[in-house]
Amino acid sequence: MFKDVFRQHNLALALSGLSLFCIPSASYADFKGIIIEVSPRGILTVQTSQRAVPVKLSNVVIPSIEHPEGSLINLQLKDQLLLKTVIVQTKQSINTSCVIADVYLNGQNLNHSLVAHGLAWSDSPQYEPEMNGAKLRKLGMWASGFEITNPKRSYRPLSQSNYCDVTRSSPSLDPTHDSYMPFVNIIILLLFGIGSGLGIWWFITNKIEKQD
Repeated sequence: MFKDVFRQHNLALALSGLSLFCIPSASYADFKGIIIEVSPRGILTVQTSQRAVPVKLSNVVIPSIEHPEGSLINLQLKDQLLLKTVIVQTKQSINTSCVIADVYLNGQNLNHSLVAHGLAWSDSPQYEPEMNGAKLRKLGMWASGFEITNPKRSYRPLSQSNYCDVTRSSPSLDPTHDSYMPFVNIIILLLFGIGSGLGIWWFITNKIEKQD
């Protein structure tokens, strides 16, 4: 009887352990990919070996098409960034379908580079020198003498999670794509708990038998 229990215990532990190793992670780490899309709202879509990930540049705003220079900037970005390989250093993940990140192209920080060329702006002090330089030279979004007087417009800093909710044209970007993950985690934890419980029960029972 106890041999059968022992076998069941080992099987449960093996299954739960295997599941823990096989479960895909719901969080993001740094990753490498190819930019396959620049949306009109300034979201980059980076294709990895597994999926396409929408990326919002951390602390940086790429003007949307509502901006006076938005359409032209969007065309420039597509020309400069599409099909380029980048390194994405994740700062925050949003609902497992979008990340806020620093992006590196050819070893250069793309966030800073875009601000320096007037293709993006930021209200963070660390970008102030680049932004002031772009304003002075009237580059990109500053070409028409534009000033940010109403930060509540659609090209304001995209720090809130809902700004990563871009229009999805691919099933891999469906926000429900990873919605099964919490249930899988619960099932795995239950399996692991049952396996561990059987192991403890077998150990105690076997100990008592030996004492008798």
